[in-house]
Amino acid sequence: MAHVGTLGSHRFSQGVDDIRGATVYGAEDEKIGKLDDVIFDHATMEIRYLVVDSGGWLEAGKFLIPIDQVYCRREA
Repeated sequence: MAHVGTLGSHRFSQGVDDIRGATVYGAEDEKIGKLDDVIFDHATMEIRYLVVDSGGWLEAGKFLIPIDQVYCRREA
């Protein structure tokens, strides 16, 4: 079983962008929430899941998206 971790309250040094707080969009380009955290594998340092905060429109409020279901979109 993989040993996993999160960014939690980690603070990055100056000049390093923190992706937490980024807007997350669904497959049909609808806003589904903000990136709250990531879950990564300690052995490989690969991100496995995004933790998305839906802002309360889902009953749970936060949910996981497997990284293989994610793609990047550039803001114009």
